[in-house]
Amino acid sequence: MVQRLGNVTAILLVGCIFATGSACAPPQTASPAGAPRLFVANAGDGTVTELLATTGALAGPPVAIGPGLEQLAVGPLGSLFVVSRERESAAQRLGTGYIVTQLVRQSWGAWTRRTVQLGSAGGPISEPLLAAGGGRWAALAFRQSAAGAAGMGVAGSRCGLVLIDGLTGAVTRKFSLCRPGETVSALAVDSRSEDAVVYVAFLDQTSASGQAPGRLIILAGRTGETMASAPLWGAPMWLGLAPAHWSTERLVFSVVLRGGPELDPPEPYAGRLTAFHRDTLVTEAAYPLDAALSHLAFSSAGDTAYALDSYDVVKIDLRSGQARRFARLPERGLSLAVDAERVYVAAAYGSTLETIERANGMRGRPLTVGRGPVVVTLHDS
Repeated sequence: MVQRLGNVTAILLVGCIFATGSACAPPQTASPAGAPRLFVANAGDGTVTELLATTGALAGPPVAIGPGLEQLAVGPLGSLFVVSRERESAAQRLGTGYIVTQLVRQSWGAWTRRTVQLGSAGGPISEPLLAAGGGRWAALAFRQSAAGAAGMGVAGSRCGLVLIDGLTGAVTRKFSLCRPGETVSALAVDSRSEDAVVYVAFLDQTSASGQAPGRLIILAGRTGETMASAPLWGAPMWLGLAPAHWSTERLVFSVVLRGGPELDPPEPYAGRLTAFHRDTLVTEAAYPLDAALSHLAFSSAGDTAYALDSYDVVKIDLRSGQARRFARLPERGLSLAVDAERVYVAAAYGSTLETIERANGMRGRPLTVGRGPVVVTLHDS
C-alpha cells in the first residue's frame, strides 16, 4: 500500500461580520455573494474578524465575544459557533465553565447571537472540543464530574458529547462516550444528511508509556449507535473530513503520534496520517510522519495537505507521500487554512494573520486581524 502522509484563534470564511446583536452599517468592502471568507478568532481581545479571502480586506467590524475565546467553527447558512470561557464571578462559577454561542447572520447583514443551553445543572465542564462542518449539525465533546455528568443525562461518565442543531441553536441529543481511562482527543462532524454523523477519536491514558493507543468510531447522531470502529496506531492528535485526489468522496483523515520528549526515557516522535473510508473506517492510505504535526488543511483537489510543526509549515504531497518543510514562521503557528493560492496561519503573539504563497512558499503581506489570533478556518459559501 502506498504510504501517504499526513481548536486558540479561529479563522473562518463566510459572509461579512458586523457589530454584535444590533443593526449596523454595510460592510467596508463589497464582494460577490458566496465569495470565500476568512474568520479569525482573536483570544487577546475576544473578537472574531472576518476577511475577504480574495483580497484580505476586512469585510466588516469585528464581532465582540468577550474574554476566554478559544474555538470557532462554521455552522449552517454561514452561522458561527464560538466556544469561550465563562467569566470568573461568584455566580458563574456554578455554571458550565464554558459558553457556546452561535452567531447567526440576518438578511440585512447584522449578526445576532444565541447561547446554546448545555443543560449542565450538575457542575462545570472541562476540555470542551467543538466540531462543525458548515452543515446543520455541530458537536461538543467534554469532560465533567460524575455529578455533573448526571445533570447532562450521562450519569456515571466523565466523558460526554452533545449534538447541537444549527438551525435552532438547541441541544437535541446527549451521549456518554468514554471507556474507563479514555478521553476524547479529536472530533469531526459530517452533516451531509438530515442526521449527524460524528467521528470521535479516543485516547487511552492508561496504556503503556510510549504507546498511547487510541480508537476511532463513527457515531450515529440519531441513535447513538456505533456504526463502525477502528484501532489507532498511536495517540490521536487531529481528525477531519477532507477531499482525496483518488476518491470522489471526502475521507476521514487522522493524525496519530507516538513518542515525545516527556517520556522516560525520551523517545523520538513517530507519527502517521491515515485516510479512512468515511462509512466503514477501512484504511485507504497511510503516510509516515517524523514530527508532531497538527492542524492540517487540505487543498480542494485533495492532492496536498499543509500542517503545523511549531514554527514551521509542512507541505505533504498526498500523491508521493513526501513531506517537507515549506515555510518558516516568525511565531509559533496555532492554526491554518488553505485556499487555491495561499496558506493562512494564525499565531497568537500579534495582531496579524501570516500568508504564505502556495506556489513558492514565500511569506506574503500579513493580514490585519484582532489581537492574539488563535484559530483559522475557510468557508467557501
